[in-house]
Amino acid sequence: MMPNVKGERSTKNQIFVYAIIMALCGIAPYFIGFAGITYGALSTILGVIFVYRSYELWKTVTREQTVACAKKLFFFSLFYLAALFAVLLVESLATRLMSYLGA
Repeated sequence: MMPNVKGERSTKNQIFVYAIIMALCGIAPYFIGFAGITYGALSTILGVIFVYRSYELWKTVTREQTVACAKKLFFFSLFYLAALFAVLLVESLATRLMSYLGA
């Protein structure tokens, strides 16, 4: 709906800006000590990929390119969020298990 109201260029600009913000927020738990090094590395790698894919969408010219890149970005965003949450869960469980076992 947004491209119909604000225009395609405005929508692409917002997608790119929000992708950068989301990637930075995705890395934040590592820097504030909430997550470990595994999460930090994975969130950095996936965040860079996410921003790159949004940049690819931003620079598209034709309608076909835009639709194809938008679909790729959408499906990657689902993977991105699921992967970050999964790593947070695994790190949390591993930390609790290690403390329970006394290691």
